[in-house]
Amino acid sequence: MQPQLSFARLTDKDSGETIFNGYIARGRFNFQFDKRLLLRLIMQYDEFDDRLEIDPLITYRVNPFTAFYVGSTHDYADFDDDAGGFQKTNRQFFFKIQYLMRT
Repeated sequence: MQPQLSFARLTDKDSGETIFNGYIARGRFNFQFDKRLLLRLIMQYDEFDDRLEIDPLITYRVNPFTAFYVGSTHDYADFDDDAGGFQKTNRQFFFKIQYLMRT
């Protein structure tokens, strides 16, 4: 597990007015089921845009030179409307095969 928190604030030097103030919280979780199967989950909350991102990835390694990847991205945003909470704004799925070709 790898947590990370980034905080940023900018104020005008003359007036003291805050231009922006916020943080980005991110967590990366890895779980190794066995030597071939790995699950990775990245979750990130951006307070500046009030967005949540969840990105799972499954990796299966056949050997050191061949691997299969299946993953997705899930993006949510809080629009401050009557529905309340986060609403899904985007979702993508992907699949990748890695293979070493020898001659």
